[in-house]
Amino acid sequence: MTAQPAWRRIGDGEGGRTVLAVDYDATGRPEATFDELAAHPALAGLTLWHAVQPETGPGATACAEDYLRAWQRPPVDGPVEAVLGYCVGGVFTGELADRLAERQGFRPQVLLFDPEPVDDGSVLRDFLKTLDTMTILSEPERAEYRAKAEAARAAGGADFGAAAAGITAVYEAAAGEAFERLGLDEEESEDLLDLFRSYVRYLTAAREMPEPGWAAATALTSAGSSPGAPHAREELGFDTTTAALLEDDRVAEAVARLLAVPAASATTTPDATLPALAGDRA
Repeated sequence: MTAQPAWRRIGDGEGGRTVLAVDYDATGRPEATFDELAAHPALAGLTLWHAVQPETGPGATACAEDYLRAWQRPPVDGPVEAVLGYCVGGVFTGELADRLAERQGFRPQVLLFDPEPVDDGSVLRDFLKTLDTMTILSEPERAEYRAKAEAARAAGGADFGAAAAGITAVYEAAAGEAFERLGLDEEESEDLLDLFRSYVRYLTAAREMPEPGWAAATALTSAGSSPGAPHAREELGFDTTTAALLEDDRVAEAVARLLAVPAASATTTPDATLPALAGDRA
């Protein structure tokens, strides 16, 4: 059986300068993804690759090292110019940049987009957001599942893995009921259940990471900032939402300037400037 690739090519850039992007790779989410950022004309001078989740069997677990080991080998020969991370994906970027530096002799730039370290409530918050979309369940039913998930979180205490497993079990029950009412067959239902399980493994792996190593990173943040931004060297703030951050023209143009993409590939005028640092915003 052919091994699953660790990276997939995104965007149409043909510049030959390799940039890696780390985020949970899933379709159908409401937030813009690195695919939208990579498609921006300002970044045509870059070749972007998106991290793919390590392949695991049914019921398998994955640790942080499994993700790093899969991603530390670049998808192409030649140096990696930068490592980008969105939300929880940013947690992996510092260590990944350090490992790439050992291979190529210099450390890639690290750009963070609304960076968010994983905390004890991360799985519960994401479950509750998902539960709210299950409108085929009645409000009393959703309230019951909500209470069960909160109880699982409390029962797990300081054991992140135990709490995550308990919340996943509640998700399987709630989603299973919803999928049955929607008429999904067993294979379709299992694929969707596996997507949530995979996401929880991703969060659990990120939770294992030590200090994220963002001292030399630049954070590009939406309105309201993000929990991880203060740990970065500098913060560039944009008047947009988290969901729209990666498809915002101003963000793409800022990335082009930070990575010194040739002007012929950019859409900004020569005298355009980056946003003020977060500390300078009104």
